[in-house]
Amino acid sequence: MRDAAALLEQKGENAFPEMRVKGSRWLHDDIYFFVWSLEGNRVFHGEIPEGEGKNVRDLTDILGKPIGRMFLDIAASPEGEGWLHCMWPRPYDVFPAWKSCFVQRVTFPSGRQYLVGSGIYNMQADKPLIEDVVNRAAALVAEKGQEAFDVLRDKKGPFYFMDTFVFVDSPEGVELVNGGMPSLEGRNLRNERDLRGKQAVRDYIDAALEQGSAWVDYYWYKPGENTPSHKHTFVRKVQHGNDTYIVGAGLYLEEVTLKQGQVRKLSWETIEKEKLTDILSRQVIFGEKGTLARLLIGKGAQAPQHAHVSEEYFIILSGSARISCDGRETVAGAGDIVVIPPNVPHAIVALQDTEAIDFFAPRREDWLQGRDQYLRS
Repeated sequence: MRDAAALLEQKGENAFPEMRVKGSRWLHDDIYFFVWSLEGNRVFHGEIPEGEGKNVRDLTDILGKPIGRMFLDIAASPEGEGWLHCMWPRPYDVFPAWKSCFVQRVTFPSGRQYLVGSGIYNMQADKPLIEDVVNRAAALVAEKGQEAFDVLRDKKGPFYFMDTFVFVDSPEGVELVNGGMPSLEGRNLRNERDLRGKQAVRDYIDAALEQGSAWVDYYWYKPGENTPSHKHTFVRKVQHGNDTYIVGAGLYLEEVTLKQGQVRKLSWETIEKEKLTDILSRQVIFGEKGTLARLLIGKGAQAPQHAHVSEEYFIILSGSARISCDGRETVAGAGDIVVIPPNVPHAIVALQDTEAIDFFAPRREDWLQGRDQYLRS
């Protein structure tokens, strides 16, 4: 998008022919670009040129979301850019899918302003996207207070997509807005515990009040589902006049748990990367009898002394680490395998940026149950 905007600001309409070339960076697979005037006239569509020349200001998606006006509002905003999520079919298809579009205001050499946009289908929510949603919702609440609540609840609005929605709490814990589960509105949830007993609401309210903004982990149900899901939630303290609010949204982390007798082909590329600290990330597969993890460990990151009932095979792919095990220390490097017996106290410190594979048998029930705070400090 940045490169497309730069190209259009340099060449204007003269950039259109190269943006129509199939197989180029501007037109491949499901990726294409579109350009509108700020009055809503579609002047360029890389994939479907027959759609050009139409005014699409009143364009809506399958859910009735007014995406035409929303695109134009984003382009007219002081920032001049932003995300919009909608249900939209792939080119020449009839079935809609979630599409996340980024649009940006550009100025052509003629001096006229347009918007340029592109998008990706079924994009997974990540931390920057959630922070963007919360920051925009917080700005709206700071400006309008409770008058913003109906916009936050609106399933056709900019704050609801896939399984992501915005909530607003009072500092006392009363749920004021919940786009995904409106039945919770009006209830005091401050002492509510998550699916593993953690006082999640109290924790994220206190974190927002003390730090201004924070990320908090807990286990909750996805809207419409009855299976526990690991939720990573971003919250921000907002002030409107004399009123204080906590505005937040979250993403659900996918943990791969294989069922009995299940055969699956997996790839680390598709398994959620969970950020435990600023310098430690983890990907996990839970089997019926064992746990397999991929660890990305920054220099200085550590797992303080702990013990578990599982036998552990710690395999270093790159980098090096010092392992303290039952009072003895060893330094392991790329290609080394350290086997740690069950119930033996041990600690690990990365001496360099390190990538490692960790295998446990039996599987790590403490990780499944959220009892892994020793890794998050």
